[in-house]
Amino acid sequence: MGIIGTAANYNILLNDTRHAGDAFGGGLTYGYSFVLGKRWSLETSIGAGALHLREKRFNENTEAEPESANRRQWVFAPLKAGVTLVYIIK
Repeated sequence: MGIIGTAANYNILLNDTRHAGDAFGGGLTYGYSFVLGKRWSLETSIGAGALHLREKRFNENTEAEPESANRRQWVFAPLKAGVTLVYIIK
């Protein structure tokens, strides 16, 4: 178990709506290691938490880009997922 922190800057287009902004947040993560053999193991991890979004949201076809962020909110989201194959060198 552990804690995670994340930060992002994004600029994406979804269904003619532009989302451009920043996100930061944190949460909890959990992982487990499965021993496959003497030198091999498989590690998995997953994490979730809260993100604070500050973005400019506008219709790219009909609106001009706002000068400042017009949407601020907290969202709960998955933040991490991973699978790692490990080989131990001795």
